Amino acid sequence: GSVPAKLGSVFSPTPAIYANSDASHVFLNHRSETGIVRIMHAGVSLESHGEHLHIDLKDPEELSLKVEGDMPTHVTSTKGETTIFFDGRRDSSSSVLSFQDTADKLQGSSLARTFEYGPMDPQHGNAGPMGNNVYFVSQPNPEYKTGLTDSSLSTGFHIIDKDSNLLYDANNASDPDRSCPLYHGHSNYGEYHVFGCRDGILVIRYIAATNAVSSRLMRYHDSGRRTGRFFSHEEQPVIVAQHSAPIALIRWKAGPDNYQPSRDVLEFEDTASPCGAAFEKVDGDVLLVLLTNGTLMSYDVSSRWTYIHSLPVVPAFSCGGGNAYPRLIAGYNRAFLSIPEDRIVQEIEVWPTRLELGRKFDVSAIRPGGGAVAGLSSQAAKIGACGTSASLYSDSKSGASETMALQRFKLYGIALLAGLVALGTYAP
Repeated sequence: GSVPAKLGSVFSPTPAIYANSDASHVFLNHRSETGIVRIMHAGVSLESHGEHLHIDLKDPEELSLKVEGDMPTHVTSTKGETTIFFDGRRDSSSSVLSFQDTADKLQGSSLARTFEYGPMDPQHGNAGPMGNNVYFVSQPNPEYKTGLTDSSLSTGFHIIDKDSNLLYDANNASDPDRSCPLYHGHSNYGEYHVFGCRDGILVIRYIAATNAVSSRLMRYHDSGRRTGRFFSHEEQPVIVAQHSAPIALIRWKAGPDNYQPSRDVLEFEDTASPCGAAFEKVDGDVLLVLLTNGTLMSYDVSSRWTYIHSLPVVPAFSCGGGNAYPRLIAGYNRAFLSIPEDRIVQEIEVWPTRLELGRKFDVSAIRPGGGAVAGLSSQAAKIGACGTSASLYSDSKSGASETMALQRFKLYGIALLAGLVALGTYAP
């Protein structure tokens, strides 16, 4: 198949692309001093037909609704809410905006705002919802604004309610369990939030039922490396951290225990180093890792690092450094690889025991960069594939053979390809 060339012009210059919390829309973040975050509807929805659900497909559409601010950077979407962090510049300020982001809340002419915070000193920071109208907000290093350091990375966090009341201070430089110097990278599973810091991974636990907050530093198992990126899935109680350089991947089961290096750290050679990773989007049973030798790996990380399969997908390449390189985009029982030099998007079918090359989509009008799959949430995708019977879906996963339900799920992904609405582009 091919992707209409007219879609290519929509996404220049290259934005960072994020799906919203129910995957009905994508945010296109043009990070700049006059930053604009554009919003597009994926064009995919479910319509009830009584005993079954029908998938309704329309052309993707950009909304007139936009978000503007000074250097919008991190976009965090979860539980019906999106939070955008505006870094600002050294001579300006950082701030936070959070709003309801489900399909029904993005239909009006204005945002359904839930939380605003700032101004603060400029920082390359982050913020996000923790539940119960409580948010984490990174805190700036004052030496950046005054010019004493060139690093704009944050130093810790405040846990704040929607009325800007401070519930917990995790920005105390004298206490390693309550600070995060050189912060970069965040993810969460349930009540556990993790943050990449200079000396380890800061774990902040927020229990909504009691409004209790606690934190601790999970120190790295080595020195000279640090974590700055995380991968997680709402149904997978394991968070994977990217540790570099050289790159290693760390798996941590969300809870009170630390990771164990002998079991949880997976090292890589420089010639075959991770350049992108993601959990398959339906239930997170499979972690995908793209290596710079051109191989896509799949792992089961539920109890330890368990190799599943490898599939050569592209020639060897250099990751980052201003290069145009392949990008991994996770989907529903499948993944997509944007290959800028060939101007194609390659589909990969993701099965519990193997990977297979799927269709190849011609996007010759652009050099595809990063992207996002949107259209339906993982729960809606399950319902669309198997009806309302969760047991049918479970049986299809646990059975030794690929049952009709799983086959339906595989075929259902064809419709979901319409959700591949957003591709960043490299310069021609």
